[in-house]
Amino acid sequence: MGSEEGLLELRVGVHDGRFAWVPAPAGEALRRHLEAQGVVLSPGQKGEVSPGLADLQRRLARALARGWLVAFDYGHPARILYHPFARPEGTLAVHIGGRRGGDPLESPGSRDITAHVNWDVLLAAGESEGLHTDLLARQGSFLTEVGIFDFARNDAEKWRIFRLVDPGGMGEEISVLVQSRGVNAGIATL
Repeated sequence: MGSEEGLLELRVGVHDGRFAWVPAPAGEALRRHLEAQGVVLSPGQKGEVSPGLADLQRRLARALARGWLVAFDYGHPARILYHPFARPEGTLAVHIGGRRGGDPLESPGSRDITAHVNWDVLLAAGESEGLHTDLLARQGSFLTEVGIFDFARNDAEKWRIFRLVDPGGMGEEISVLVQSRGVNAGIATL
């Protein structure tokens, strides 16, 4: 979280017998991570980071001798993810029973908690291990282009597939990153 005094990390603590956010000065590793991405949080602005994200992508890339590494997730490049006007509260979200909303610190273990991915971190980590970036696109466009509707056997299945490509829902909210090694670039070969 940005503040007048500098970058703060919001940690989980206990206040009056309940979990609560406790601000603390951000560590050097967090500061370096955001600086490397060109990210400066405005005072009061929140933003999430995934410290192990690059290491995971590098490990996956090293394990790929030939083929594609495909990741689907909520996310944006850093310039969009951390834009102070687009997401002043960050992207941390709670999902309970298929619905969004709620306090992430209430009833631990009873709800799904998510935050958006910084695609720039994944792109750079894969490329540092020799992967070629073929595509970063919205899920709806990607799935439609690779022919997902060809797999539908009836109208009910088409409707379920539509939910994945719906521009008013998951089709635009979720992105897909395709990186490859040793294959022809482009999604036409998928």
